[in-house]
Amino acid sequence: MSIATACARSCAAALITVLACAGEAAPPILSLTMPDLARTRTRLAAGPFKNLWDLPALQRLRTALPANEFDPLWWTVAERAQEVRATLVPGRTASDEPGITCGIRLPAGPQPALPGTPNRREGDWWLVGNREGAAAPPSTPGDAQADMRLLIDLLAAREGMTPAQATSYQAVLGQLGLSRIEVLVTATAQGFHDLVRLPGCTLPLRPLDRAAFAGIPATVASVMAIGIDGAGLERLMRGLLADVPGGWAGADADAGKEMGIGLGQLLTSCDGTIVLVATPGVPVPGLTLTVPANAQVDAVVAALLERVAPGQAARMVQEARQQSVLLPSGRGMPLLFSLRRSATRWIVSSDPVLVETLGANAAETVPASAWMPPAGALAHAFIDNRTYLQLLAGSMGMANAARGASREQIAVTSGIQQTLSAAAGLMPPSLLTVTRDSSGLRAEGDNNVVGPAPIGAGMLLPAIMLVRESARKATAGSNLRQIALAMLAYGSENNDAWPKSLEQTKQWADGELSDKIFQYPGRPDHVAPILYVRPHPAAKAIQPVLITDPACQRGKGSIVCYADGHIASVKGTALWEEGKRLAALPKAAHEGIAFADWAAINTETGLPVAPKP
Repeated sequence: MSIATACARSCAAALITVLACAGEAAPPILSLTMPDLARTRTRLAAGPFKNLWDLPALQRLRTALPANEFDPLWWTVAERAQEVRATLVPGRTASDEPGITCGIRLPAGPQPALPGTPNRREGDWWLVGNREGAAAPPSTPGDAQADMRLLIDLLAAREGMTPAQATSYQAVLGQLGLSRIEVLVTATAQGFHDLVRLPGCTLPLRPLDRAAFAGIPATVASVMAIGIDGAGLERLMRGLLADVPGGWAGADADAGKEMGIGLGQLLTSCDGTIVLVATPGVPVPGLTLTVPANAQVDAVVAALLERVAPGQAARMVQEARQQSVLLPSGRGMPLLFSLRRSATRWIVSSDPVLVETLGANAAETVPASAWMPPAGALAHAFIDNRTYLQLLAGSMGMANAARGASREQIAVTSGIQQTLSAAAGLMPPSLLTVTRDSSGLRAEGDNNVVGPAPIGAGMLLPAIMLVRESARKATAGSNLRQIALAMLAYGSENNDAWPKSLEQTKQWADGELSDKIFQYPGRPDHVAPILYVRPHPAAKAIQPVLITDPACQRGKGSIVCYADGHIASVKGTALWEEGKRLAALPKAAHEGIAFADWAAINTETGLPVAPKP
């Protein structure tokens, strides 16, 4: 998947998944249109995606998934959809969450039930929003040829900010030269053509040096390269830090303290073409990073080595000029990396063959390869989708074994593995190239069959359901954190005691905590979705305090806030049931629940509790 495609897909999904949010203001931050899904499907049917969609393995997976995850109506809705328009608007104040209006043009027929989300039919349109009485489908900019157009008005986001936030935000945009982003995706016989425009963008990029690709093999899993103007990068960071407490001087000093080198020297050393290469390997691809070599970079490398290998940096830098030097392995690091310095570049690599090839000064031949960037490119990405699909298929089995997956999970995973393996042979590579024109930066890519194809082929809406659930979980975690911060503030005024109840917390906050914070996003009718297990004043940081009802996630688990305010997602219902038992004890209302009161549960499952004494 290209970076442009990933951006378009992620923004489109995020746009529709905020259906659980509240509030509205104008103008819109995001505007999305998919003007003719029937045309999109026809275009896709003429290209390689048709062969992908017709794969028996994918059809079997499509049949199996609704029984496990999705409302089957989503499949039929997706296949009948003719047009999509959606807008995202900021809240009226800094405390308001964004609002959305989404219209899906459908012939008469059923649509999935969306509990807790206002939606209704109006002629051929199915209108979905986050408020009652969503009017006509939003008017969004269209394009005669594009299958999807997404506009992001970055300046419009100021509408929901405080004056101080808006001033700081606009200053950052001014430094970057950004005001809006436009994404156009067009289906072609080969796959997709993506175009991302960033008018006025002034990121400090320089044309790629083709010599930086010398010695890289013609067959790679991926190549990503960026040309950086080091002096321009330093100027940009100085501007961004101008209004930050401590400013540039503070950041420069902090970098020196943490890394042994000042921020200015670090940024200016990032000058020239930086390349990241993944080469095919088992069980994972080898990774190789190359940066231009000079005296300034030598100093940066020496300072960083001193952090990981105290007292050995000078020796390692000297040895790296003659041969590859094995770096100390970090905890949990699955790959061993070697360091090498050639006459022109520093190389860090987990590929033992490639690091030696690149380190040899004779290996300066620039390859004639399909992944090479065109002349004048500022950044470039090439991804062999086949390699990564095969890698993903293989890793899923190992993941199941590691997590102790159930028989049902293994069956679904097996279906996905078969689909990925069958699809790998149909996947052309993805390409993305960033250039600069008179208006600013533009990123353009082709052959992105694994990009927004689901939009036109009937797979978008089931994905939306999953991503929207993730958005609701994120909002629920944010709500719990706000409640916990209020509780901690309460304790600072009451001898470190915790409030006796959620209601007391709300009253003490005196209007600072809205009713919506005490609801589960998208489940406004759910009674008491948050369980408060009042801790003892000496509660440990990892003691659960606020737990959401697993019923809000159809029994799949809870969002949990701990005594120190951090948030986690916990599977199953065991923690909820244990929390209810403790909250009902008399001591919960008097001195509070101690960490040792919690029943013993395996901490590896995400339930951080202590054994009873």
